Amino acid sequence: AGGGGGSAQGFYSGGGGGAGGFREDKSPVTPYTASPLDGAGDISVTATGFPITVGAGGGGGTGSPGTAAPPIRGGGGSGSNSTFSTITSAGGGGGGKSGSDPAPVGTAAAGNGGSGGGGGGYNAHPAGARGTGNTPPVSPPNGGQGNGPATGRGGGGGGATAGGADAPTHGAHDAPGGAGAASSITASPVTRSVGGNGGASESSEADNGAANTGNAGQGGNNCSTDVDGGSGGSGVVIIRYKFQ
Repeated sequence: AGGGGGSAQGFYSGGGGGAGGFREDKSPVTPYTASPLDGAGDISVTATGFPITVGAGGGGGTGSPGTAAPPIRGGGGSGSNSTFSTITSAGGGGGGKSGSDPAPVGTAAAGNGGSGGGGGGYNAHPAGARGTGNTPPVSPPNGGQGNGPATGRGGGGGGATAGGADAPTHGAHDAPGGAGAASSITASPVTRSVGGNGGASESSEADNGAANTGNAGQGGNNCSTDVDGGSGGSGVVIIRYKFQ
């Protein structure tokens, strides 16, 4: 699914977005190496049309004094779902921010989703809440939980196979996002659905998630300048089949 966007923090650093949900189902006779999340459920297909949706990535939060990233300024947007037939992967949760503006716009909880967004950090306000992964729940689970911040730092967003890292308590370091999942369905191993890092050192540009990966956006850092959060990458639907 589409990855979540990172948040923009009015001061200190924002949380990274959560990766788009990752689901896979491999036929036992198909000769490739599947991801650890193989087992989403068999689908019987016939020569007919099937509904397919490729989820868009969530937008990055707008840096202070930007205007709006619904519902609360600065929070990252959540990614959109991807679907094929009866299988749905939930979009990644947007990164959160902690209050550096007057309430109620000062705090945005990280979004829940396939992988949860990381919470934002600010040294003079309560820590932002982290988002939870595997929301809504599926079997096997499709994402890790984002981690909340320590003082002044944003947490990393969850990835397909692991939660994001806790934010450091000091220093200009980013909290890594959670690990993605590798599959060789396209003939060589490709890792997708990687969580977004928490905001790094001041004035650093926040990275966007690449298109068609489900990777999440990085949190922004606005210690001295306005840095928007990174946008999440769009998702992808891959179908492998034997023609004859």
